[in-house]
Amino acid sequence: IACAPEDRELSCLLQSSKMKRVLVREGLCFLGVAVCLYSMYVEHKASTDESYEAVCDLHEHVSCSKVFLSEYGRGFGIIGKVLGEDSMLNLLNSVFGAIFFSVMLILVHWNHPLALILSKLASVASLIMCSYLAYIMAAVLKNICVICLSMYIVTAALAYVTLTEPSSSSSSKVAGAGGRGTKQGKSQ
Repeated sequence: IACAPEDRELSCLLQSSKMKRVLVREGLCFLGVAVCLYSMYVEHKASTDESYEAVCDLHEHVSCSKVFLSEYGRGFGIIGKVLGEDSMLNLLNSVFGAIFFSVMLILVHWNHPLALILSKLASVASLIMCSYLAYIMAAVLKNICVICLSMYIVTAALAYVTLTEPSSSSSSKVAGAGGRGTKQGKSQ
């Protein structure tokens, strides 16, 4: 929505702000998927080629390959223990990440109040999982994964934008009230 510089109607400003938030959320979702795809690539190469050295393997204690290939690199280190290592749900963490970012991208465009509620719930869940995985990476594996940190940053940014998103009912009430007041003001 393009607002003319002289057009300062509340509804126009709210729509412009909402469009910016949608674009930011979309961009973060695409960035998250891209980081997850690179993570899958690194994990695949590292697990099939012993001579492969990823760009993110900078030091003995700064190695994404070590983190991806650890027991915590699949199913968050939980699913394999509960359902078995061969369970079809014991996927790479980056696969779960790509699914998360893809679902969040779909929810951005689902124009229903439930979409924002689901997005906010998914954001909180993703922050909990990122906190858990960051703890595992630092305290248990004693390693730094640059790709993982990138995913955590993108996830936190997406969660911030999503969790601070006003509900559509409150913004439409404000936009509706502003629009009515403006129309009445112009007609007088």
